[in-house]
Amino acid sequence: MEAFLLQTPAEPKVGLKDFIFIKNIGIGGFSLVYLVKKKDTGKFYALKLIDKEFIIAKKKQQIVLNERNIMTLLNSPFLLHLAYAFESR
Repeated sequence: MEAFLLQTPAEPKVGLKDFIFIKNIGIGGFSLVYLVKKKDTGKFYALKLIDKEFIIAKKKQQIVLNERNIMTLLNSPFLLHLAYAFESR
């Protein structure tokens, strides 16, 4: 699974270990979305897990990268802000 949350350079590396999984809040074509709580700040986030093997097998890497790149550019009060992006095993 691969999780995307954008990380600013000033912060230490963030990974799945930094979050408490609360519950599943959505299912997509090749991903699961969870409500998570960041351990050190107590802030809540929506964390999207993407099955990397499936993405590679179906040749959907560009779609995933495009989604992440677009999310980093968005600045709307009506859309979620991409706080972190990282890759896990």
